[in-house]
Amino acid sequence: MDNAFKTKSRHICVSERFKDDDGETIMWEIAPITERENEEIKRLSGFFDGCGKDSIEKYISRLCVKCVKYPDLEDISLQESYGVFGAETLVKSMLYAGEYANLVKEIRDINGFDKKLEDLKEEAKN
Repeated sequence: MDNAFKTKSRHICVSERFKDDDGETIMWEIAPITERENEEIKRLSGFFDGCGKDSIEKYISRLCVKCVKYPDLEDISLQESYGVFGAETLVKSMLYAGEYANLVKEIRDINGFDKKLEDLKEEAKN
């Protein structure tokens, strides 16, 4: 099945607070990941260890970092401009709580997740 349709990246408005030199809202670019990549993120987050809420939060922030293509959250100069170290810390420092929640929602959508976040939390507990 080498002719499967590949979902393209998507440009989304995460926040209207980020403007370019012309005053236009800067769009973020997100892209889906493969299940293989998803499993690696879960493994690195302790998702399978039954660690509960902390592992879910680590998983979600790592998923965001992996799926966000623009801005480059790994960019050291961008991290320094926010006074943080690490892409996961950066994305949480750049965005307000509601903006972060909307980013997570868009990432879940582009990856085709059907389950609610609460369902994932229940799975992690078991």
